[in-house]
Amino acid sequence: MKRSEKIIFLLQIICIIFSILFIFLRNEVNQYIISLILFVEFLILWGLIGFEKEKIQNKKKIVLLILFFTIGFLILIYSLGLFIGFVNSSYGHSFSTIIKNMLPVLLFIITSELLRYEYVKKGSRSNLIIVTTVLVFTLMDLLIKAPLYNLNEGSKILELICTVGLPSICKNVMLTSFALRYGYTITYIYALVVGLYEYIVPIFPAYDIYLKAVLDILYPIFILLLMNYLNKKEEKEDIRDKKIVSKIIAFIAFIFMMIVVALNSNLFRFWAAVVGSGSMTPTINVGDVVIVDKYYQEHLEKLENGDILVFKYRDKIYTHRIVGISNTGSDYYIKTKGDREGQMEDDWIVRNKDVVGVVKMKIKYIGYPTVWLNKIVNG
Repeated sequence: MKRSEKIIFLLQIICIIFSILFIFLRNEVNQYIISLILFVEFLILWGLIGFEKEKIQNKKKIVLLILFFTIGFLILIYSLGLFIGFVNSSYGHSFSTIIKNMLPVLLFIITSELLRYEYVKKGSRSNLIIVTTVLVFTLMDLLIKAPLYNLNEGSKILELICTVGLPSICKNVMLTSFALRYGYTITYIYALVVGLYEYIVPIFPAYDIYLKAVLDILYPIFILLLMNYLNKKEEKEDIRDKKIVSKIIAFIAFIFMMIVVALNSNLFRFWAAVVGSGSMTPTINVGDVVIVDKYYQEHLEKLENGDILVFKYRDKIYTHRIVGISNTGSDYYIKTKGDREGQMEDDWIVRNKDVVGVVKMKIKYIGYPTVWLNKIVNG
């Protein structure tokens, strides 16, 4: 490892330790302090190993492409709002409030993208530095967002990983790749538009945090793959030799991913849920995924004894069999019970508002990773 690479790696390790320490100590560090730390690190690197000027072939074309894809992301999410509705922004929209909200984010983006470029241009020969670059900025994102989550609860730790950690990894893989190949101008365009628009626009699509996380994971991957494809095409690499089998597999994987996203988004008629308890054994076991038909939320008259009902009780989701139904006009009173041998009838009544849907299908075993991860997180 060259001297410059050793210096970069040492500073990256310091950043990683700093981020992990503050995340687990649950100390809140605002973006001004983080930006200052990153800027000081940039100055240290500049003083010790210099700064390499940006050199991009076809710069105008690349800038227009990234701008097109970035605006395309905003069009995508707001088009989704046409189907699921919109909610008002929680940010104020006076000029002074916009500036106040945007300033720390703007400083963080400026310093982080400048430092990212310095990392990868001076350490481009080291795969280790490329990997640690992604890790550094992912941990920075987690450090900023961690105070919003109660890390005493395992479910909140898992939520932080799924809604902040995984999208951040995908974003930083893309930005690091672009910084290495095209320079910092390209990464600034994407980071500034995607990072600042929410402080300006008055409405947002009414999606939940998990659907937003899925979009934040898939779109950077899509842009990265598409830019790689266009880059290869421009370099006149022969892409016609790709096997038809790999294309079919990629297409099937894409369709499967879209189905998984649709089922987990809870926006459509059918919803997928992982079973985490054994109260329905042997009919449904721990780790099975059930496909729930939400049609029955609005058509309770279609429910029958013996249906496997998914319902809410005290903020938890249960999957139990219907053993009794009564109604007085439009008000329904449903008794339920698990299928496990010796299971007693539930000591509560399921009402109209509690019904989520009816199980129409189960897929064995594929929910085990989720159950396993929840057990680890919750000790």
